[in-house]
Amino acid sequence: MTDLVTTNNEIETFIEDRSLRDRNSNKLGVFEKVKNLTMLPDNLYVTTEMAANYYEVDLKLIQKVIERHRDELLHDGLRVLSGSELRRYHISLMSVSNNVSPFSLKTRFLTIIPRRALLKIGMLLRDSEVAKMVRTYLLNVEMVGRFNVSEITTEALEKTAKIYEETLRQLEEYVRKLKD
Repeated sequence: MTDLVTTNNEIETFIEDRSLRDRNSNKLGVFEKVKNLTMLPDNLYVTTEMAANYYEVDLKLIQKVIERHRDELLHDGLRVLSGSELRRYHISLMSVSNNVSPFSLKTRFLTIIPRRALLKIGMLLRDSEVAKMVRTYLLNVEMVGRFNVSEITTEALEKTAKIYEETLRQLEEYVRKLKD
């Protein structure tokens, strides 16, 4: 039976293992489990600034992750808009947001990040408490998913409950820190 204790090494595997990131990149509900996610008015994308705010890191760190993992993130829908494509996107956002623009018309380039790529960024950030909580949550879900239904025992259920209790404790501690 798989042991359900999460360690820092196991959590770090997300940073090192693209296949693990790929397997978990569809678990988009994690955002609301960890912290409220603010999206652009189309509710499809965030900007690099919004990603930095969500993960509570410097914008340059988000840009560095994007630079280092560009191919992977492009595959997950990250786009850099410019020129007429940027103008069309601006107009579409204006139409869904009562003519309130989320960015300046003088913007020459805009990187837009869908939830899937944003989740991958969280799996790649090392020094973000929010990203660590995202990885812990995903790892817990991954480990629970490994159980074969015929193998489920009271012991396995108790271990699973402990994992979720620990994740909840970490989230509550994080919320407490935010309030202080």
